[in-house]
Amino acid sequence: MGFFMRGMKMKLLQLFLLGSVLGCTLSVGIAQADDAVQLAKASDDELSVSEPYLGVVYPNQERVVSVTIRNDGDETKRIRVSPRNSIDKVLAESAVTIGAKREVTLKIAIQTDFQAGNLARYFDVYEADGSLDDDPVESFAVRGFVDWIVDPASVDVDFGNVDVGKGSKRVVTIKTRAGIEMQLKNVLKESSRFSLKILGPEQIELSVKPDAPLGLFDEYLILSTSDPNQTALGIRVRGQFFSGLLPSSNPVDFGLARVGDAPEQLVQLENLYGDAVRIGPIRTEGVAATAELQECIPQNESCKILKLKLSELETRGLNKGKVFLELLPSKKIMPIHFGAVVIGRDTQIRNLDDDMKAAASIEPSVTSLLRNATQAPVKPLEMSKPAGSGPLLTWQAAHEYGVYGYEVYRAESKEGQFRRVSPGIIPRLDKSSKKGSIYRWRDADYQSGKTYWYYVNVVMESGSKREFTTPQKVVAK
Repeated sequence: MGFFMRGMKMKLLQLFLLGSVLGCTLSVGIAQADDAVQLAKASDDELSVSEPYLGVVYPNQERVVSVTIRNDGDETKRIRVSPRNSIDKVLAESAVTIGAKREVTLKIAIQTDFQAGNLARYFDVYEADGSLDDDPVESFAVRGFVDWIVDPASVDVDFGNVDVGKGSKRVVTIKTRAGIEMQLKNVLKESSRFSLKILGPEQIELSVKPDAPLGLFDEYLILSTSDPNQTALGIRVRGQFFSGLLPSSNPVDFGLARVGDAPEQLVQLENLYGDAVRIGPIRTEGVAATAELQECIPQNESCKILKLKLSELETRGLNKGKVFLELLPSKKIMPIHFGAVVIGRDTQIRNLDDDMKAAASIEPSVTSLLRNATQAPVKPLEMSKPAGSGPLLTWQAAHEYGVYGYEVYRAESKEGQFRRVSPGIIPRLDKSSKKGSIYRWRDADYQSGKTYWYYVNVVMESGSKREFTTPQKVVAK
């Protein structure tokens, strides 16, 4: 038996320059950033590092891998390896000696968090006897893929804007992978903002604490589970707490600025219940800035304008800070985040949309049209036929950009209960995303004459999953 699927068209993701990170700051984001930029490769060509692959792991797990560093130079080197993520560890002495034409193997412990999808953890290699301010002489990454038992989208809770005086409750229904039965056990990490109550195996209740601190928040509430693969579950909660007074924007995005600029932004502060806005001392931290209150136009006692102005910017890259408002008479502190991405005074900016439109408007040459017309179609990569006599599933996918792999699920009726029967995730064949792939998978665990239903899930590099096929009926022979 086989079933055949076509098509997998992915939309081109637009690059973005400046984005806001809720509860933290502003950050620069470039979609699918080049590893060469991430790794910031340095100058020592005599050192080479093997980059291990973790394979498929689960959230909140520790994996220990071996990394081999080779010295191809003619002199002994003393190095130290430092993780960029504080939860990762190098299981070695602070300094390691590598003889000329020799290599050493280090153990590195990678601790996964609650983010699903492609995983990349970066490490820098420094000269052991150098200064703490020196640049790394080499950099490398440990990669893998984080699978899940609990769908991260089901435990990502956006509270939006919440008045802590009014309170708020939210019941969260947990969605597990098909065929998984899991029990929630205990709360492992308390929160200063929320009370958490387990209602059953698939539901929890979140209640806002009346004394929760004001401002943006983005945190994980952690529970233990009965599942051996995902022993801890992170409930992500994000939003903003306020107390009557709500800023029109938080964080405040100054956007793109140049060295020497002193940009300013206006933030409206409005009391949603019509009470007079009364604010005590105002202070800022981070990048140098001034903040002052102005009247709204038309003047209204329940409204004020916060004029926020950055001092002349001197440092390229992300410049960030906070302004703290003391609300009267409660004396509660309302923090507002702000930031700007600073570029050089003469740096040129190109618009990606304009470039793409210009490229699309160029008439193709006759030569290229003829070449494309006579070019043979690209043959997809093809998985060999597995040995055995069980039900054989076949599917084809084209344009697999962003795809990590596939899963096979089986049930004894169309209504379920479906369970994953592939031993894990079947990795994508076509790494170039240009040829497409033909997949074959055989079910070796079957009973002759019995009816089964199968479907295939596609697993994206982001960690999200969806059905790639509808359930198909098979009589095993």
